[in-house]
Amino acid sequence: MKRRNPLLTAVENRRNMMGLNDAQMSHLIGITHGAWHKIQHGERGIGVQFLQGVARRFPDLQWAIMVWLLEGDGPSCVEMDMEAA
Repeated sequence: MKRRNPLLTAVENRRNMMGLNDAQMSHLIGITHGAWHKIQHGERGIGVQFLQGVARRFPDLQWAIMVWLLEGDGPSCVEMDMEAA
């Protein structure tokens, strides 16, 4: 069984704490609702826009971004996102 992504867990916990639905959270972090859904379900990698949105809107969650990057889950997804741009 694959381990849960600590960054997604932190963002989803924040969404729940704030009482937001998925559409509201995606709007807050600056991505489409469809993109948020795909990220949550592992159908799309985490990209630069998501990382920037989380870091800007929730500075206290920057630790989760660092954990995600340092554990090896992040760099290949970010590189793929940058190549697609």
